Amino acid sequence: MPYFGISLTSWNNTAKQPSQIFFGADALNQTERFTGALIPTNYTQDNQFWTAPYNGGSYEKAGSRVKNVGSEQKGNVTLDSTSGNIYLTQTEFTAYRKEMEGIDGIECSSLSCYSETKSCAEIIPQMEVLKIVIFNTTFTIPAEGLCVSDYMWPVNNKIYSAYIPISTGLTKPTEVVLGTPFFRAFYVVFSLNPKQVNFAVNAFSDYSKKTSIDVFNNPMSWTTIGLIFGGVVLFFLLITLGVCCCKRRRNKDDGGNSDSEDEEVV
Repeated sequence: MPYFGISLTSWNNTAKQPSQIFFGADALNQTERFTGALIPTNYTQDNQFWTAPYNGGSYEKAGSRVKNVGSEQKGNVTLDSTSGNIYLTQTEFTAYRKEMEGIDGIECSSLSCYSETKSCAEIIPQMEVLKIVIFNTTFTIPAEGLCVSDYMWPVNNKIYSAYIPISTGLTKPTEVVLGTPFFRAFYVVFSLNPKQVNFAVNAFSDYSKKTSIDVFNNPMSWTTIGLIFGGVVLFFLLITLGVCCCKRRRNKDDGGNSDSEDEEVV
């Protein structure tokens, strides 16, 4: 079958609408399961995972423009519904961790942030949104989708009152993986032919009204803009130089003819 879609709801699947996977063309037609239109993005398959062009991420106030993110490709992002976290690059996670450490009750290790004393209900009002840019599309996940209550750490079975499912460095510091926090916020349809991944806001998410997808119709990096501007300036400089040379030559020719006429009159 050429299509399959994923619709995740809650961490423990206690929501009114359970998490489901759809196979076949129906995955594209489950309009009651997503809001807005399905946004297609080309992808490639790498080690049995779907990857798409990654153009950076940011952690900031809802409604603000994405900072320090252009349309230059920074690598690939892997879509992995089996991963429990969103894995950012080392640089992005370091900046994210610094913001989280400013929240009362939050502690951070080199790989994650959590709380043993505060609940998500207390932490979420102090958090911002996370924005991920895939090709020319910005995906915004609200704070409600970035905090897990009563989380059990799988290594030592320790339970934290709040856990932030953002980490880094699965295999290398530049690797970016979008796990279940992303799939809970967005309805995702994988198409094998043509090779596309389609995204829409998950209608059954508890925070769907705060989740958004914004498409830049004409993505253009500052480097590209600079090259175009430089080319235009160079073009006009060449035109100006050519006009000046023509005028100088014409004035020289006119001056020579005047001297000849004066000699004949004398």
